Amino acid sequence: MTQDADKYRKSKEKKGKPNIYSEGWLTITQKLCMMIVEFRYVVDIRVALALCGHTDYHNGILLSQGDLADELHISRATVNRSYRRLRDLDIIERISRAAEPAAYRINPDYAWRGSGHAHQVALWQKEVDKARAIKAAREADNVAKLRVARMRFIAAHPANDKPAKRSAKSGYRGVTAHNGRWLAQIQVQCQRINLGTHDTPQLAHAAYLKAKKELSIHKPKG
Repeated sequence: MTQDADKYRKSKEKKGKPNIYSEGWLTITQKLCMMIVEFRYVVDIRVALALCGHTDYHNGILLSQGDLADELHISRATVNRSYRRLRDLDIIERISRAAEPAAYRINPDYAWRGSGHAHQVALWQKEVDKARAIKAAREADNVAKLRVARMRFIAAHPANDKPAKRSAKSGYRGVTAHNGRWLAQIQVQCQRINLGTHDTPQLAHAAYLKAKKELSIHKPKG
């Protein structure tokens, strides 16, 4: 260490612990450097570096797309397309969906402007948000599966072929056991009509459905 650097260090120590992150420092990972090198479009490199140069603490991007287009002397549509490609690569991420225009920040997995402790908190929060998103997706998937199962059940048991109550021995609506055989009955205007006895409950239920279809019985409104 040179004498001038040693004097500078001692002067800073007298004033207190220096905070190098308050003087425009940005920490960038090697992975981001390699990703920028492999960009297909040169404009994406310019936009990515410009965004790195216009971030506040906690990686918030201070520059709007219009201002960025003016600064780089390119069109707003070109900047918008570059934004979409950077979002697809997860280099920038939207932090507020309610804000108009949308607010973005640089992914803290690739770069960070701020203290080391704040960076650890940001990375921890990303893990928490990711776990919550996975849990919400799993719950939504379960709800969708239940909805599909319900639709299949309704399709297998249409309105005119409702399953019988659990107390029914036959297992079919309109079918009861009678002297070793199966009696089919249907109720019309509070009157029960016998449709004959059958050898199996399936045949008795088929007779019940046929009679119900011919009579076009519907439940009264209300």
